[in-house]
Amino acid sequence: MVKTKRHDGASESYLSDLAKRLPFITVAFAGPINNVSRSRIKEWLRSLVLTPRSHNNFRNVIVTLWRFAKQSGYLPRDRSTEADGLPRAKAIGGAIEIFRHGDFAKLIVKAGVGWG
Repeated sequence: MVKTKRHDGASESYLSDLAKRLPFITVAFAGPINNVSRSRIKEWLRSLVLTPRSHNNFRNVIVTLWRFAKQSGYLPRDRSTEADGLPRAKAIGGAIEIFRHGDFAKLIVKAGVGWG
């Protein structure tokens, strides 16, 4: 899948994210992909101690992998996959704040982070 995504022009950051997450997924679901049930995927996702955003990032990679398997003929093309419809974690957070250049520079200086 990573090789195909790279060939199709996926960004390096996306490919890097896949490379980090896919090993965890392949270990958790060793064996034929068509033997993995939705309940098993949900149980594994719930077992991860992650922020809601990270949980959803893993979920997205799982959905992408299962859809890739479907498109590649590893799963029936005429049916939904076990990953389709997986629930997303609800992110509970505050408002998103946007820093202006000057504010960000002050934050860096205060944190004592050097530029090199």
